[in-house]
Amino acid sequence: MTIDPVTTPNMTLRAFEQLKKALIDTSSIIYAQKAGFFSILSRAIQLYSIPEVISETGKQVPGVGLLQHAGSPSLSTDQKLISCALENKLAMISEDKGILTAMQRADAPYYNSLMMLNLLLFSHRIDDDGYRRYYSALQNFARYSEAVWQFGKDIYTAVKFKMHSETLL
Repeated sequence: MTIDPVTTPNMTLRAFEQLKKALIDTSSIIYAQKAGFFSILSRAIQLYSIPEVISETGKQVPGVGLLQHAGSPSLSTDQKLISCALENKLAMISEDKGILTAMQRADAPYYNSLMMLNLLLFSHRIDDDGYRRYYSALQNFARYSEAVWQFGKDIYTAVKFKMHSETLL
């Protein structure tokens, strides 16, 4: 599959405009908390998860609503997350490649913490200084491929271009 460097960032920005709620997994809760932007994210969009995720975090997670999975209790936590996201037509926020690949195969929206950081800048929930601070924090522990980091930079550039264009109007 060829990724168009112009339309892909624009498609992501359009998706950001539509993103009001999402299902989040354990890894993304931990990433966003560790980087310091979880509370901002939970105020920017309505976050949901399943009880198994909250159990994995080891504590209650303020700002995350609980959804019950309607399927088989024998499914893995990842399978329950995917099923719950699809059943409820929710975007997925995850760092897990298997989960994100399953969402992609289902043609359902999915993001990682780096994309959520871009969303916060796009929605004016943080400024450029905040973005740089949280981005730097993510760089200290996030295990993204170089391609993922580059895509994040491409989205950042598109967000900045859009913000600059808005100030010219």
